[in-house]
Order: sequence, then C-alpha cells, then structure tokens
Amino acid sequence: MPDIIIFILLAILVLQAILHARERKDLYNRLMARDLRDYVANQSREPPKSRNFVRKGIERGYEMMEGGDEQ
Repeated sequence: MPDIIIFILLAILVLQAILHARERKDLYNRLMARDLRDYVANQSREPPKSRNFVRKGIERGYEMMEGGDEQ
C-alpha cells in the first residue's frame, strides 16, 4: 500500500513539473510579445530561431568576412 501512495505522489510531481514548464514558456512568450496581436499571432506559428538582433548581425558579419552570403 505505501508503494502505491509513493508512486501516485511521484506521478503528481512529474505532472506538476510539466504543467509549470508549459506555464513558464507561455509567460515568457507573453513577456516577449510587443502587444496582444503579436502574442496571439506567435501562438499559431513556429517561434523564430532567434530574436537576438545583435547576434544575427555578428553572424552575418562573419559570413560576409568569409566570403559567403554577399549582398
């Protein structure tokens, strides 16, 4: 009997951890959205690879220095 209770409690903890992870991801998406329209639109599509414009610029600069992707 105590084994069943321990198993049930562990299952509840795992489910709670999964739920909290989803809520944290949703909260992060809300914080990063510019406005409500952006938040709603982001829910229906794949998230961008990176919103870090500085890193994108640095990577583009390296590509241009190496001779690839010239504009």
